[in-house]
Amino acid sequence: MRSTAFCFVIACLILSTPSSHLQAQERITTPPVVSSLWEYNGAIHALALGVDDNYDGAQDSTDEPATWLVVDPTTRAITSQYVFPWADITAKHMGFDPYLGLMFIALDDTVWAYTATTQQRSSSPVMHGSDITSVAYNVPTGKLYTSHRPSYTDPGYITILDPTAGSRTEVDVAVNPQMIEFYTRGTTSLPLVLCEGTFGNMDGSLVFINDDNTIAELVVGDTPNNVAIDNARGLAYVTMTGSHEVVIVDVISRTVSGRFPTPTSGYDGPREIALHENFAFVTTYAGTVLMFDRGLQGDDLQLTLRRSFDVGDKCDPVLVAFDHLWVGATYAGTSYDPATDIIVFPLNTVSVRESDEESHFDDVHWAAHTYAVDLRGVRMPLVVRDGEIDRSQLAPGVYFITDGHTTRTILLP
Repeated sequence: MRSTAFCFVIACLILSTPSSHLQAQERITTPPVVSSLWEYNGAIHALALGVDDNYDGAQDSTDEPATWLVVDPTTRAITSQYVFPWADITAKHMGFDPYLGLMFIALDDTVWAYTATTQQRSSSPVMHGSDITSVAYNVPTGKLYTSHRPSYTDPGYITILDPTAGSRTEVDVAVNPQMIEFYTRGTTSLPLVLCEGTFGNMDGSLVFINDDNTIAELVVGDTPNNVAIDNARGLAYVTMTGSHEVVIVDVISRTVSGRFPTPTSGYDGPREIALHENFAFVTTYAGTVLMFDRGLQGDDLQLTLRRSFDVGDKCDPVLVAFDHLWVGATYAGTSYDPATDIIVFPLNTVSVRESDEESHFDDVHWAAHTYAVDLRGVRMPLVVRDGEIDRSQLAPGVYFITDGHTTRTILLP
């Protein structure tokens, strides 16, 4: 285990002041609601889902269609945008072939191919299918995958389109499939499907699909929402919205390797995750981005919470590209009103001094339900009197302190 002093000399997000607020952040105004971010051909691409105010599927005067934006990563200017024909885009995850520069995007019950550089749509659809929740493209195999959710309580399925074999195959998975990712096992690129299950229960899972289309299901807990793959280490990092944690899965043995809590609660849980070098960045509906250090303690995997940064909005997509962190705002502030921003801030290596953190710790009026998380991920409720924390409850060490609205990191000598 690193010494506690080391925790304040960390690679983190550059700040103009050493508080948990990202003072160096920039905001790019976008159509509502940015649901996906990706990098291609020297630019940042974003999919904004638009707004259907009354969820009736018909375009009314206050509704906005989905939009595909291209952003210059240097100037932050939107250099191109494509407004989709009015459609219900329920699949916020898209398939992407970087070699051909093709995006596979689902509109209603149809998957179309788009040229990434020109944003032009194919003259004919790639495939049709009902209840599509995500699209994914396996680059090594050339297969296109879609996930389908017949209902929120019944098992879903995936469709595999193999253009080489000229085949289309359906494989049953678990309840509420939301996302398809690919991992390497030996020399083979294989899909795994994130299935949310039913909120409040412990039936969320990862479904591994084998070469012969048989499956192996690993139950991971309450409402997994997003997964990022580290093929170099054979690991999957899964954000658990319902149980408020990040679960690490060994994709080779298909077992859970560790569970690490997030400082969230209620409906403000962790959403999406991006891996960068030895760090993991997690967005939340608490309006924060959490920064974790990925490492080992002996032979045990560790995911150590280093800092939490306030971005002010409920956020989903997160991307590390061009030495910056790009975050898509989903809902504005603490509301569920559609947000219209991409939030950008630089990645840098800075030192955070204990004295700085102390000065910004004491100016907070803490709520009654404040708690601390230590470097092992153990949560401890704290006694709060007149907005001040009784620090005598805490042994010397580094702690992440939060009351659900404000977050601070503190070192107690």
